Amino acid sequence: MIDADLRFGSQAIDLDRKDTPGLFEALSAPDRVDETFLGATMEKLTDRLSFYSQQAHISQNVDALDAAFPPLLEEIKTKFDSVIVDLPRTTLVANPQFAHCLDTLVLVIPAGYAGVNVASRLMSVLKSEAPTLKILPVLSELRLDAKLTAKDISIGIGQEVQATLPESAKALSRAHRAAKSLIESQPRAPYAKATRALWAKATKPPQDTAKISVAKSKMGFFKRATA
Repeated sequence: MIDADLRFGSQAIDLDRKDTPGLFEALSAPDRVDETFLGATMEKLTDRLSFYSQQAHISQNVDALDAAFPPLLEEIKTKFDSVIVDLPRTTLVANPQFAHCLDTLVLVIPAGYAGVNVASRLMSVLKSEAPTLKILPVLSELRLDAKLTAKDISIGIGQEVQATLPESAKALSRAHRAAKSLIESQPRAPYAKATRALWAKATKPPQDTAKISVAKSKMGFFKRATA
């Protein structure tokens, strides 16, 4: 697992772990990364899960490091069965070639017009840059905003929402306080179940993924969201 937010990434903090300085070293020379280096510099969360997470100094310019993520990811993908990247949209927009390194992009969208606007703009960039990239739009009910439904958002972005992460404020709060993932702390919680279902879709082979078309809305409901 890689926290690709070098400015404000919080994975290490959320999991009550130390920063992993090896991330910056790896980004500085991605071609030198091997299994020995990764084993020595990544934080081991479990026997099966390692992660990178490091915040830059607030005055540090990390643009060059952001641009080095694609070659680093290509190296790391050969060393692990699966790689999960927490990727800020600003990093992805500034470095759209990042999309070529991804097999699946899970795009989390809050239930409001601003979320639909951002998702539509980002999907437009990605479909132009990497047309074969599998994108899984996901509705998050953590923030209700305008209380748009999955159907509303599907119409607004022109693609069917693949999963809904239900409002689980209390369960998430307890998980944060325990510095654990919600699936680990409350595996039967609705949010955890939705996450497992989403993981199954994200790892499904491309040839098994059915193409889904969404009818365009004839109403002006989303004009302010997709403009």
